[in-house]
Amino acid sequence: MSNIIKNKLSSYQLIKNIKNTSKKNTLVSIICIITEKKYIDDNKMIINVEDPTGFFTIFIDKKNEYIYNIGLNLILDEVIGITGTLYNDIIFVSKITFPDIPDNIPIKYSSG
Repeated sequence: MSNIIKNKLSSYQLIKNIKNTSKKNTLVSIICIITEKKYIDDNKMIINVEDPTGFFTIFIDKKNEYIYNIGLNLILDEVIGITGTLYNDIIFVSKITFPDIPDNIPIKYSSG
């Protein structure tokens, strides 16, 4: 499963150890598992994730409604690929990748 996601994220820099990355405010991609999900208010969510190097935080804002709606449907222990901007040890998400969904198929959810 890790190789499937790596192939989908191949156009971005994969960071082996995000905590030791000397570059800040840089585009990163990681493969991780969701450990916790919190809502700050109706417009923002914080998701704690784990990769082989440790735990860290990703941030999703409703300004990107497509990503926010995907975030609403994420579940604990789900393995995903994340692409975003690393700033002060938080990844601001710009893309979420799933191992079992081809990139050319848009993700759709039922409204109820």
